[in-house]
Amino acid sequence: MEFGLFLNGYLPGPAAHNRDAEHTMLMRELQYAIHADGFNWKYAWFGEHHALTEYSHMSAPEVVIPYVAAKTERIHLGSAIINLSRKVNHPVRNAERVAMLDHITGGRFEFGTGRGAGAHEMATFDLLTSDTKEMWNEAAPEIVRMWEQRDYTFDGENFKIEEPHNILPKPFGVGHPPIWVGCGNPGTFTTAGQSGIGAIAFNFEPVYNLKGRIDAYNAYCYDAGWLAAYGAAWSLLQEGDVTGVGMARGLRQISDGADVDIGPASWTTVKSSFRAGDGVDVSGASGSLDYDPETGETSAAIDIWFIGDDDGEPAFTVGYCWDLGSPPEAACTGSPP
Repeated sequence: MEFGLFLNGYLPGPAAHNRDAEHTMLMRELQYAIHADGFNWKYAWFGEHHALTEYSHMSAPEVVIPYVAAKTERIHLGSAIINLSRKVNHPVRNAERVAMLDHITGGRFEFGTGRGAGAHEMATFDLLTSDTKEMWNEAAPEIVRMWEQRDYTFDGENFKIEEPHNILPKPFGVGHPPIWVGCGNPGTFTTAGQSGIGAIAFNFEPVYNLKGRIDAYNAYCYDAGWLAAYGAAWSLLQEGDVTGVGMARGLRQISDGADVDIGPASWTTVKSSFRAGDGVDVSGASGSLDYDPETGETSAAIDIWFIGDDDGEPAFTVGYCWDLGSPPEAACTGSPP
């Protein structure tokens, strides 16, 4: 079992309007995280809220986390959450800040994302809560692309970068910080599982009420793990090594061939088919994963695997289509070759 803290800057009553009391509370919150590090606690999560008197005076986790990082050695420091809405935090600024936090913490930063706590908070930025889901859907995969690419461009509904820009710094080491999303409703648990990211559950209810949501999350994560294994198997059996490009080619071989259900029972069939150069037809929690080579789409939520090109070098990219009713060039993070 892993233990963690959630620090939100709660300051009830008249003290919420007393600057000395506010300062004392904020410094005490940071000290909790520093103290927990001495006892091997795993996480300290810091909220981001705006204009929510008493409930949360913690508005800038990206500012307090470096302070705590400098005074700790092991504890992972997370944002719970950083708001991805365009008017609150521009996606480029999020990518820059998170990558910098990854460096400053030595790889201990956990990137918790979300949409905010309700209409009052969003009105601070002239936003409606109905707008924020679309903004999160658009920004979340694009931030990862900013970290991956040197010449980043994007033409979206909520932000545009028309000329190529290299968003810096890149994350520390290999890959990027773990990504999470705040889950306030059942559908977001499913989105988190489909996206292969962590689910931050913050619910005022008995823990057993979360069972159905956790089961939905785990089902999609289970699929994602097996798909990675299938891609690696094709790459190894057909190309002699496991590479990103080989895995991308392997993921195009799961829509035509022997019918298999994702899981260990089908592993022998998958390996035999791949060794012979044949594909398989995979089904999982997200349904059929039929791949259309003409569009790069599948019928499931993860809709495109393609092999890109980075200054003449092949690069493996997984693009996520958020709107299954849209063509890939409009809804995905990239286009098939």
